[in-house]
Amino acid sequence: MSIKESKRSSVQSNELTIVAFGLQYDREEIIEEKVKRLIVALGEQVSENVKITHVSRLNTKKGKPGIVKFSLENVDQKILVLRNEMKLRKSDYSDVYLTRAKSFIEIQMEQNSREIIRRLPNKTDLRVNSNVRIFQKKINAAEGSVAE
Repeated sequence: MSIKESKRSSVQSNELTIVAFGLQYDREEIIEEKVKRLIVALGEQVSENVKITHVSRLNTKKGKPGIVKFSLENVDQKILVLRNEMKLRKSDYSDVYLTRAKSFIEIQMEQNSREIIRRLPNKTDLRVNSNVRIFQKKINAAEGSVAE
């Protein structure tokens, strides 16, 4: 297997791949360096224990920057990155969101679930989580506000 084929297969392996939404696009960007800086923003523990094996940016849609997919060496590194994702909110990457890569079927299931909720009369009381489960939002009786 050539290097090109191994890179292609590693980024297509959802078990090792993370998707970044909202990572700004520059015409002359070096996407690998951007992702390395993103990992550094997650903290020293993460940056010292994570090795990126492949990075690619998908095409831009609707004027928004294309999503960035990057693969890591193993599942433990992926879990470490995703568990520390909330640290991005207090960094220069506050508009960047990380999630696990999903298969085409998982994406279709999630879109279908959201469409079903949109068509229900009590749609504001429901939400879909990342595992495509539909939940009823909890209402805090003391404050009268909705909590998820």
